[in-house]
Amino acid sequence: MALFGGKLHEAERFLEPGVSGDLERNDMFVAAHKLVGLAEIHLLRGDAGAAANAAERALALSDDMAIRFSAALVRLKTGDGRGAMELAERLASEDDSESKALADVLHAEALLDEGNPKAAIRILLGAREIADTWLGRYALGRAYLEAEAFLRQTRSWTRASGAEGKRPLFFSTTSQRSVSSRVLLPGR
Repeated sequence: MALFGGKLHEAERFLEPGVSGDLERNDMFVAAHKLVGLAEIHLLRGDAGAAANAAERALALSDDMAIRFSAALVRLKTGDGRGAMELAERLASEDDSESKALADVLHAEALLDEGNPKAAIRILLGAREIADTWLGRYALGRAYLEAEAFLRQTRSWTRASGAEGKRPLFFSTTSQRSVSSRVLLPGR
């Protein structure tokens, strides 16, 4: 919660010893998720090198879809577009629809970074047909905002928040339960 509240130092103080403890207990899945959180903190602080290092450490510990997606975003935001697209292609090659949709979200994020929101919108609308994810709706809202389609942006973010009674996937329900119960609870 500290991360979401903007208390980066507090979140980092919580996550760093947690990673060490998880590694001691051989719980690579949880350590990887905490490392992704640390990567996000480093990005917010503007430390691309530390962000990339944390994301790569997470990838070395887990091949989980959420880790691959998050690491790809970190790669993209730290200037490693090629590495991000390699992870996107791995997601696209999976059998499940959520992985395929998240691969499209990554491609759209790259287009947004290149200043091409209209192409990103087309990809994200296609991704939503594959699997309606929260991350896809959020990215679609960003693309609409950058394309100055403000009403559509508001609708997309309203739907992403679940305010219309629809609850798109973030990651699969199983991943959400495991992450929230094993990563975010104090004492872990």
